[in-house]
Amino acid sequence: ISDDNKVISHEIDGSTDLMYAPEITGKWTEHFPVQEYRHAQTWIEIAVCASDVFANDFWGELKSIALESSATMSYTPKTGGLSYSSEKKNIAAFEGAYELKPTIHELGSAFCSPDTELTITINSEKITDKKVSISMPSQSITEMAGKVYVVELFFNSFDVVEGKCSIKPWEYQDENI
Repeated sequence: ISDDNKVISHEIDGSTDLMYAPEITGKWTEHFPVQEYRHAQTWIEIAVCASDVFANDFWGELKSIALESSATMSYTPKTGGLSYSSEKKNIAAFEGAYELKPTIHELGSAFCSPDTELTITINSEKITDKKVSISMPSQSITEMAGKVYVVELFFNSFDVVEGKCSIKPWEYQDENI
């Protein structure tokens, strides 16, 4: 919380689903209105596929996939303003070892700040720090928060990765938060 108690900030870590709600007021004799929470981040799911028979030989096992995100988000309850820092950081969506296959496989996911373009950093046994930029479906930043995007990465030989992004409905575990 800021020194003047007007702005709330939180680090974006990739695994914490940050939510916010407008400030509400009420009295003993008047009921409080329902407080509606909204998601402050975009949920990115990563799926991978080898698109030719030589891709696995060229890339080797995938070791990590990271998403570029703003480092922090801030919310101003009085105005309802939501903002994201200009400072960027990489958030891990996958870490481990995965051998590319010709069928699509969901590999990992992470929460990150919404942006019109997603920058992904891929590391494998044979190639390090390969950056791929994917245009997100045309929406404003505020509309992108609270949505799930599936990013499919198609690995080719010759150091080429093609990506596409689609929107998927956010499936709530429990509507009564």
